[in-house]
Amino acid sequence: MAVVLKPVDDSSVKWLETFVNGGTAQIMAIAEDVQKLCKALGNMDELQGDPEGDAGASQTATFTLLQGIRGLAEDSKRRDRDSEYLLGTMNGLVAALNEDMRKNAEMRNTYCKPEPNANLFLAIRCVLK
Repeated sequence: MAVVLKPVDDSSVKWLETFVNGGTAQIMAIAEDVQKLCKALGNMDELQGDPEGDAGASQTATFTLLQGIRGLAEDSKRRDRDSEYLLGTMNGLVAALNEDMRKNAEMRNTYCKPEPNANLFLAIRCVLK
């Protein structure tokens, strides 16, 4: 069975050529935008978390968006740890103060209690006046 190709008219070829050229231009524009985005975020090895990435590129002095996000995440974690530590310290301090106040109240009650006969003595003294 033989395949017979029909001649293609000029308008079909022009349409296909326009379609291919337009698609290529769109792909090139998207690739350029992706490159700009990658440059703003940092190199691709850093984006993928590859520890064996290009050491020279990761040592650049330029600040990238990804570095900023990572810095914010680290700061947030540090603040959370500091807040937890501070809260634990404050709870310990409040517990110690409460215990001290309880002991002081017990001491006052023990040493400052009026003797049972003192009230009777005061009542008799008031009557005799």
